[in-house]
Amino acid sequence: MVKVITSRFEKDNNVIIKYQDFLKAKIDNDIEKYLNDKPVIVVANLPYYITTAILIKILEESKYIKQMTVMMQLEVADRICGKPSTKDYNSLSVLMQYYTNCKLAIKVGAGCFYPEPNVDSAVVLIRYKEEIEHKALNEEYFKKFNRIVFAQRRKTLANNLKSGFGYQKELIEKILNNNNISLTVRTEALTVKEIVMLSNEFYLAQKK
Repeated sequence: MVKVITSRFEKDNNVIIKYQDFLKAKIDNDIEKYLNDKPVIVVANLPYYITTAILIKILEESKYIKQMTVMMQLEVADRICGKPSTKDYNSLSVLMQYYTNCKLAIKVGAGCFYPEPNVDSAVVLIRYKEEIEHKALNEEYFKKFNRIVFAQRRKTLANNLKSGFGYQKELIEKILNNNNISLTVRTEALTVKEIVMLSNEFYLAQKK
């Protein structure tokens, strides 16, 4: 396929073909080299088995990519756009919605492909926020906090915090009570704003 595409566009100065494992790429180095630091829009049919890994890599490594229009498995699209207190809402939902505004633009049925796959797909429009309303005090801690509080969905938030971080019961109860959050709540009931707020509280508490 690379040979075919390269041959097709070999005389086109506006097309550059790179044959590379995206997960090993230095995204911004390539943008600086080929696009002179310009803002970038990603348009792609993402490999379904590494969709999440690709999205997280872009979020964490690129300062130039400002928008993505990408096709993925419908199940992953539902997670990205998931709302609190639904089965689709998880740590990926929170991470994506912290940095971006996500919209499921088009559902694409399996019958639109040949050969027909076993899953439905969707095109998702992802636009980076110009300003994050409720910022994490430490984004690395926030990312870790976000992963841990969703680690075991059947457990309460308090139990995930205790098993994941080893925080004392008294500290967990104090911070949750101070923020009017029930000790029996499960993480999926919390909004992105509430998860960021709690990550900030626990980050400050562990620094004392």
